[in-house]
Amino acid sequence: MSLFNNSYIFTGQSQSILVRHNSNFDTFNKNDNWAISFWGNLPPSQSGVETEKLIVSKYIAERYINENGTITTQNSEVGSYPFKVGVLTQYGNVNGKVFFETSDGNNTTRITSSNSYNDGTFRNFAFNKTGSLYEIWVDGSRVASQSVSYRFNINNQKDILIGNDTYGGTSAFSGSIDEFQIHRTTLTPSEIGSLADDNSTSGSYLQKNDVGYVFYKQGMVVVTDPRTRYQNTLLGDGNITYTTSSGYQVDYRSTKIVEEVVALCEIGKEEFLVTSNPSARFIPSENESELAGFTTSSLFFPYITTIGLYNDSGDLLATAKLGSPLKRRSDVDVTVQIKFDID
Repeated sequence: MSLFNNSYIFTGQSQSILVRHNSNFDTFNKNDNWAISFWGNLPPSQSGVETEKLIVSKYIAERYINENGTITTQNSEVGSYPFKVGVLTQYGNVNGKVFFETSDGNNTTRITSSNSYNDGTFRNFAFNKTGSLYEIWVDGSRVASQSVSYRFNINNQKDILIGNDTYGGTSAFSGSIDEFQIHRTTLTPSEIGSLADDNSTSGSYLQKNDVGYVFYKQGMVVVTDPRTRYQNTLLGDGNITYTTSSGYQVDYRSTKIVEEVVALCEIGKEEFLVTSNPSARFIPSENESELAGFTTSSLFFPYITTIGLYNDSGDLLATAKLGSPLKRRSDVDVTVQIKFDID
């Protein structure tokens, strides 16, 4: 498994991403509404001889911490599970079709797309649950649906596993996954359309709008996702060009800082000469504590690491982390200048 252009590439080996179960994942029951979405690139064929490959599931992997601190991950099937999402392979004569499967331990339901999507291009996939309605959406269009009424609950305490059917298993998925999201509510058709729109950034909270990294000190912008959506966004003002041979070329016309605030923090030479680090104190009795002896040495200097900004009412508005700890001395006044932008 590797990371390229912000997407995870699974090579069909014993690779996977495990997401520990927590209380946020207790909302996958039969009466809950939720959805899973991601951009996926399915290759023409999958490795191995299995008839299907799981892309994401919540039914078999479980990770726990032993008494000695070591971590153990085991694979044990459970009767009920809220989802198995995967792709059918060339060994089942239905190569490239995607499926969405759930079970309450007594009845199991699977819906499958009628078309194949293993053409080696990125597509948007959404698996939506609204009440008893289960749906598969591909590139903003619904391609499969079925209403299912379960008698028993479908949730469990298993971890979420991405890219494999078992943790450390050998029948792993081949392909790329990007912008993987789990939604604790149903996605509307317009929201799914926004997720699937690869030609423009809509500003929707559902869309991922980061395309790379900005290194301020070096004055560099590194774009790591060259897909159409982000190219169109970058090229919108005509000052950025893109070619496959040289990448992006940027021409800056001007810069403008809006609402830059400068705050001066004055620290007198007699202030903040003690430390709040608990290791600098000892407890001689149950009801009192004293500074440790080494703190009274002339060689002892506390350091300032964080500065708080307060309003006139004493309410904390923001905290500023210093790039490196500031050494305090009893013979020097210090003024710290803090700058921040208000968007």
